[in-house]
Amino acid sequence: MSKTCLHRIAVKPLSVNDAYIGRRFASPALKAFKSEMGYLLPKISVPDGKLSVFYRFGVASRASDGDNLIKAFQDCLSAQYGFNDNKIYKWSIEKVLVKKGEEFTEKNLRSIRPGIGVAPKYLDEILGKKSTQDIERGTPMNLDLVEK
Repeated sequence: MSKTCLHRIAVKPLSVNDAYIGRRFASPALKAFKSEMGYLLPKISVPDGKLSVFYRFGVASRASDGDNLIKAFQDCLSAQYGFNDNKIYKWSIEKVLVKKGEEFTEKNLRSIRPGIGVAPKYLDEILGKKSTQDIERGTPMNLDLVEK
């Protein structure tokens, strides 16, 4: 019998290029990312047996390398929940594009931590307006990204 645990967190992914120094040493950016994930990841018990993991990343280009974004996040999941990659039998990756001129909707605009973008109380004013450029998921919102 399989168990399903669905949890969604919205964070800007950390590229593996920024996560490691050489092949073995964690960068300061990875240490900060892991610390933040420790607060954001839900406190759950991971079921025994094989796992299926779904990732959705916002990207500015279809050419963006999805597996480059997974490694650092997967390391955080493994540390938080005490399992390694060999327990995962299915990985699903979805890339979501936010193109220049695309309308902001509840699916591509949300309040995430850390709070360094536009204050959440202004998000309703941005919904329905269009972007001025291609935007990578997790980019802190600022009014320069919104058509006037």
